[in-house]
Amino acid sequence: MKKLILTIPLTALVIFSLITFNACDKFENLPLNIPIVFKFAITNANPVSTEDVCMDQSSSFQEYRDKFKNLSLVEAVFRITTVVPADVQGTIVIEVWRTDTNQLLMTRSYPNIKPADYLPDNVPLNLQLTQAEIDLVNAYLDANPNACFRAIISGSNVTPTGSNFDIKGVVDILFYGEAEL
Repeated sequence: MKKLILTIPLTALVIFSLITFNACDKFENLPLNIPIVFKFAITNANPVSTEDVCMDQSSSFQEYRDKFKNLSLVEAVFRITTVVPADVQGTIVIEVWRTDTNQLLMTRSYPNIKPADYLPDNVPLNLQLTQAEIDLVNAYLDANPNACFRAIISGSNVTPTGSNFDIKGVVDILFYGEAEL
C-alpha cells in the first residue's frame, strides 16, 4: 500500500512534466503594435496642417521591416496637446491620404467640436473607422509594407468669431503586425 501511495504522486509528476515539456512551442512569431503619429498645428492664420509619415518612421517597423508576415490597421485616434483659448470650438476635418497615388483613405468631419475636451487628461477621440476604410488601408499595406500616408487636418467655423486660436494635437494611427523570427 505504501508503495502505491508513493507511485501515484510520482506518476502524476512525470505525466505533468511530459505535458508541460511537450506544450512548449518554438517562439516563431512576434506580435507588434506599430504606431505612426501625425502632429498638427492649426491657427486662425494657418487653419490647415499637413504632414507625411511613412511606416519606416516607426522604430517598431524599422526593427522588423523585412520580417513582417502581415500588417493591418487597428485604429486611429485624435488628441489635443494644447489649445488657446480653452473655450474655442469649431469644425475640425481629418483626412488621411496615400502619398503615392493621392487616394483618400479616410476622412472625418467634427462640427462644433471643443478641442479642450481632448486634452491629455481626457480620452482621445476614436475616429471609428469603417470596415471599408480598414480594408482600403490594409490593401495599401499589402501592396507596399512601407506605405506612406499624408494627414491633412483643418479647422473652420471657429467660435468665438474673430478670435485668435492655436490648436496643436496629434492623430495616432495604430497598426498590428506579426514578424517572423
